[in-house]
Amino acid sequence: MKNIILSVISKTGDKIKSNFEKMKILFIKVLVLIFLLNNSAYAYFDPGSGAFIVQSIIAMFGIMIFYLGYPIRILKNILKKIRLKLFKSKYDEVITPPNDKKN
Repeated sequence: MKNIILSVISKTGDKIKSNFEKMKILFIKVLVLIFLLNNSAYAYFDPGSGAFIVQSIIAMFGIMIFYLGYPIRILKNILKKIRLKLFKSKYDEVITPPNDKKN
């Protein structure tokens, strides 16, 4: 019974993959046709639009730095703790001076 169910599931999975491949090829063909068969737009690109695009790109990089800055800080702290745990005995031997006891 399990073998029958597994064979049906694998066959439907293969059908989904083949349909996905067909849709992907169709999408690429349509995309190429759209770019090849276009008309002139007669659009005006003024300095304000250029400044807006540059500002958007700068804002995107700023957001990425701000968004990724906090997780990177957390990862650095975690790695620092792991490093200290792994190499604590080595550092203790090098850093701590031996006890000089006078008898």
